[in-house]
Amino acid sequence: MTEKFNLKELSCATSPVSSTASISLSIQGKLANTISIPTFLYYSMKAKALATLGVADEQEAIDLGFDVKKHLMLDIRELGKTVHRDLNVYTGEEKIYVSSSTQNRILSKVLNEKDGGIKSLVSDKSEPVNAYKTKKNVTIPNHIYTRLITLFGTKRTAKSYVHEAVSQIKDELEDGGFLVNNKLVGEAANSTWSKKLYNKIIFEFISLSDIPELDADTSILDIKMYRDYKVETKAKNGLIKVK
Repeated sequence: MTEKFNLKELSCATSPVSSTASISLSIQGKLANTISIPTFLYYSMKAKALATLGVADEQEAIDLGFDVKKHLMLDIRELGKTVHRDLNVYTGEEKIYVSSSTQNRILSKVLNEKDGGIKSLVSDKSEPVNAYKTKKNVTIPNHIYTRLITLFGTKRTAKSYVHEAVSQIKDELEDGGFLVNNKLVGEAANSTWSKKLYNKIIFEFISLSDIPELDADTSILDIKMYRDYKVETKAKNGLIKVK
């Protein structure tokens, strides 16, 4: 992948981009913490901001004096703060996770969904799926799996889509030489099978949505963006380290 890329390229299984992006968050009266979000979701929000601005390339935004990364950080942190505010009045028994809930709200913003308020708070539960064609076990966040069922109508159809998507991921990796003895190698190993599946699903959600950014002069799917290395994280020896 070149220095610049678009969401179409990023959704490919062979993308070198890491699984996770980390955004620092400070809440008054609480210790500073970090929001973890899938990297594809971060770049989806970035592409939406650039599409709304009406540019085809991030460099155009820079030339106009628009700091999209700064804008993006403020937006994501504000969504994280709304999660904390809602947690203060949440009375349910299920444990709620800030990062998962923030991810859900970011996706809703990308897809122009209505604000779900407290109902959009989510747990860290995931749906495990054994993709029988590839013999790979993957997990899908609950708020993503629920959307898949809504999109396809039934659980059976949603799972069939997942099986086929994982099979396509395997084919892409094999064709690119990034799968050796059923193990990920090279830069494609920067993200997990589950995150590669997540990328494909979110790309599908955006592609099938009716957001106006799809019909912009340059579609949200085609806008060229710089890679934000400092936001991406990489696991090493069990620890998450910022590049």
